Amino acid sequence: VNLSLHEININLKNILNLCNDIICCLNYNCIMKLIVYSNNIDFLNKLDSSFDLKDFQIIIAKSIDKIISSLSHKCIIIMDHVNDDFDAIEASNIIRETNTLTYIIIRSNSNENFLKIAAYNNGCNDFVSFNLSAHILFKKIKTIVDFIFYETKENIIYKEFNISLIKRTILNTITNDIIELPNKQFELLVELCSNPGKVFKREILYRKVWGGELFAGNRTLDVHIRALRSTFQNDYIKTIKGVGYKVS
Repeated sequence: VNLSLHEININLKNILNLCNDIICCLNYNCIMKLIVYSNNIDFLNKLDSSFDLKDFQIIIAKSIDKIISSLSHKCIIIMDHVNDDFDAIEASNIIRETNTLTYIIIRSNSNENFLKIAAYNNGCNDFVSFNLSAHILFKKIKTIVDFIFYETKENIIYKEFNISLIKRTILNTITNDIIELPNKQFELLVELCSNPGKVFKREILYRKVWGGELFAGNRTLDVHIRALRSTFQNDYIKTIKGVGYKVS
């Protein structure tokens, strides 16, 4: 079969995108992409300085081709709809034909209902005004990730451990050993590994795993931490004195 150089490049790009998708499926902690089409300098500057977006890979796209080439398994797209410059509604339709898991947000200075309907009919998920503050929009984006994309995760990859949230088992990918934990130990480990590096306060961990308040003298959490350390025989779980715990 004779293929042109252009066709070969397209096939290679598709293979690379597929590999990226597989990595994202396997690794819960892979960086979430935020793809942005906007010519608003002030808005773009606020993207870089937003604490809510610190865990995102932010990609500034200048064309629909750049948006398409940047798509991965799950990502969020913000597009400014400027009639004379860029038709974000048409772009939504093109993106949706390529990727159905992307969350698309369109910003516009129009409040016309017909335009909103057209946007939703073409695959847009959210239509917001330019007047919506960047801070509120970034909070919205963080919520989308936390409560929509997060719930679809079936595994957490931490260090050499593949934690199955469905089977409630842990696979050591180095030794191929399967580790099974009591329910509360498993839930505690999942909570810690859901955000490596984050310091979890003792009272927050207790409330999430056991429910209720952690009263003075209650050592239940500490006992379970000690049991986890004994099981895994490593120093991944760190004690932050006077605060709580984290995994490194």
